[in-house]
Amino acid sequence: MAYYNVCPDCGAHLDPGEPCDCKDRVEEKPKMSVLHTEVEQHTGQLRMILRRENEAITVV
Repeated sequence: MAYYNVCPDCGAHLDPGEPCDCKDRVEEKPKMSVLHTEVEQHTGQLRMILRRENEAITVV
């Protein structure tokens, strides 16, 4: 027998009587996509050029 409840919206396991706050939370996860990859000439390391919504960032 389970001693927890499962939220029907997000699937979280909750203690008996514990309310889920999944609808109260607002989490924005930045959407990232790879624009392209390139290799550094001097070091040979791979560089990924990422795009986050309206800006471009470089990850080395």
